[in-house]
Amino acid sequence: MIVCADNCPAYWLPNVFSPNGDGFNDEYGIYTVNAVRQEAIIVNRWGEVMLELNQVNQLWDGLLPNGEAAKEGVYFMKFRLLGLGGEEKQGHVFFHLVR
Repeated sequence: MIVCADNCPAYWLPNVFSPNGDGFNDEYGIYTVNAVRQEAIIVNRWGEVMLELNQVNQLWDGLLPNGEAAKEGVYFMKFRLLGLGGEEKQGHVFFHLVR
């Protein structure tokens, strides 16, 4: 977890999620504090775009835009956050989807 003072965006990124409907870790995304804007893109290991998360604290339920369930495996997310005071943080993460 990244802790930030003042108005900069702080965030937490899990490395695994399991969208199996059990109520635990069913969604994936950036959990933020003090963020006013978010830009994120999730791709599979072949670089195909799975989803864009462009609202603060928007989460992915493991479904593709066509409603089909995404396959188990490793995914990559690149993101950029803008904080209340105009500060920007960006980064990337690999994570696992487990069903």
